[in-house]
Amino acid sequence: VPVTGRTLFATELGWADSPATRTGGPLVGRQDWIGLRVARWRDVAGMTQQELADRVGVSHAYMSMIEGGKRPVTKRSLLIELASALGVSITDLTGQPEQPRSRDDLAI
Repeated sequence: VPVTGRTLFATELGWADSPATRTGGPLVGRQDWIGLRVARWRDVAGMTQQELADRVGVSHAYMSMIEGGKRPVTKRSLLIELASALGVSITDLTGQPEQPRSRDDLAI
């Protein structure tokens, strides 16, 4: 189900906190990342991880790692496939463009 209309804010989608930021995962200190956005948009679309994984051509385990912040989305082709399968824009997944709040926001 494509999401249209106004932009939904992170707080509206429940992105304020995550296990990866609480438990010392690879994204410590970050409260928002592509995998988290993928998970939230997947929930909005009413899909399971397996359904989304099948649509974009990755394994369920790999999709779980993306959503959990253990694997980054480094290929533009995967980012495009994810956005297409979820019916959202790439900007909805990347959160870009936005003004950096600090030098830490510029870190990759």
